[in-house]
Amino acid sequence: MNILFLINDGFEETETTAPYDVLKRAGYNVVIASNKTKAIGAHGIVFDNLIPLSNIKKDDYDMLVLPGGPQWKANSTDKSYLDIMTYFAQNKKIAAICASPTIMGDHGLLKGKKYTCFPPMHKDSCGGEFTGGPAEIDGNIITGRSAGSSLEFGFKIVEALEGKEKAKSVADGMYY
Repeated sequence: MNILFLINDGFEETETTAPYDVLKRAGYNVVIASNKTKAIGAHGIVFDNLIPLSNIKKDDYDMLVLPGGPQWKANSTDKSYLDIMTYFAQNKKIAAICASPTIMGDHGLLKGKKYTCFPPMHKDSCGGEFTGGPAEIDGNIITGRSAGSSLEFGFKIVEALEGKEKAKSVADGMYY
């Protein structure tokens, strides 16, 4: 299983590293891509050696993960980010946490879906049912609330890919 993360300057580090770790423990190949060769997180952690977004072939990946954080401002107007987000939401599985579900909602991708996001960023215009829970699965879309729910978000991604037993096995292996 190949999982693609997209980040930009201002990514929320916990929302990136916690699900990344859970997915690696589940045995998945995880790649982090960006429009930059180096991205600086919201709290100063630097990720470098990132895969250029221009090198990404969408068909090579089973799922897209979109961490949140202040990067949402740049991502909400980045054509390549929006194109990849829309493709995965319409054709594959996509997981978004914190501010990123709001970007999806602004582009009509949460209509009729149960979802969660960073509560201050919730908008009635998302067109779905906001739950406020730590993480939600509705069809091919997995959403997470915030940095504080990053592990639950990671486990929900595993559940969406391979079921509750696999997610529980990964959580148990972490003594969660």
